[in-house]
Amino acid sequence: MELISVFDFLDYKQYLRRAIELAPRKGRGMKSALASAAGCQGAYFSRVLADQAEFSLEQADAISQHLGHSERETHYFLLCVQLARAGTPRLRDQFRKQLDEIRQKRLILKERFQVKTTLSVEDQATYYSSWLFAATHMGAPVSSLGTKEALASHFGMSLAKVAEVIEFLLSHGMLVFEDGGYRLGNARVHLGSESPLISKHHTNWRIQAIRSLDREDRSQKNEDLHYTAIVSLSRADRHKLKTLLLKTIDEFNAVVAPSAEEEVHCLALDFFQV
Repeated sequence: MELISVFDFLDYKQYLRRAIELAPRKGRGMKSALASAAGCQGAYFSRVLADQAEFSLEQADAISQHLGHSERETHYFLLCVQLARAGTPRLRDQFRKQLDEIRQKRLILKERFQVKTTLSVEDQATYYSSWLFAATHMGAPVSSLGTKEALASHFGMSLAKVAEVIEFLLSHGMLVFEDGGYRLGNARVHLGSESPLISKHHTNWRIQAIRSLDREDRSQKNEDLHYTAIVSLSRADRHKLKTLLLKTIDEFNAVVAPSAEEEVHCLALDFFQV
């Protein structure tokens, strides 16, 4: 499914028409939903799309919220509406200049983050603040999850939260949007055992592992694997088992690296002295 970005448009009506056209079932029902969100009749909504009327800023803000725009996307979308509503050449030039500045800054950031390979400590703190960042990072390139709506439904997020997370991932080179879809970017994250964020990262995903035990979907629950064993053993065998587990992790990573992006899974392995 082809995806679009509001930042690729100066005409908000073209953006809305394209978004509706690319929506599931060719946008059937989407115009009615957007009209309802804007608090206007469907006929008026159609007149706007036909360049016969304009949305108010209040209506545009409601539409932006319904579309799950991030804060930056909403700001840009509202500027596009103000550009369309501007009544003098000077005012139109002012709004167009603001829009061009935003687009130019995004291009510069895109070029910069295409070659970025690591995140700053501050950006890592954001990434590891919630499991949703890693989940979206790995989920967006999956074809069946490659839209904000699909990610929101699959991970139980709001559209606004999905937009916020994707905006972060795109702006930091962790995701790249091209050819109508997402792919993994060059930026990578890896926490060493000495990082103050490591406990937060492990805790985030241990909580998700616990939640997976309570799945209502029996078929998926049967596909999951959970194993807990409390054992007593010699110090020599403890080292032997740790070496075995580390080797298994290496083999796991060797399989994952070339694997096609079809599903998102989590490996949470614990082996420690009690």
